[in-house]
Amino acid sequence: MKDAISHTSNDEILTQTTADAETSRRIALGALAIGAVAFGAAAIGALAIGALAIGRMRILEARIEKLSIGTLKVDKLELPPADL
Repeated sequence: MKDAISHTSNDEILTQTTADAETSRRIALGALAIGAVAFGAAAIGALAIGALAIGRMRILEARIEKLSIGTLKVDKLELPPADL
């Protein structure tokens, strides 16, 4: 084992260490890229869900505004108490 270490030159160690560092850098950048894509997809999904919810809320508000119960006109989201 000692012979194998003594035959390794500093240049070989430097070359291998540089290659290891480059590999580690590429792995780290790949992981960051995957994380950024995943975060971006999650953000886009959340925005889409929010937009759909807002659109649905506006449709329901418009329906409620147009809705009339007997002689009472329902104004926005303030509904009269239910008769039970």
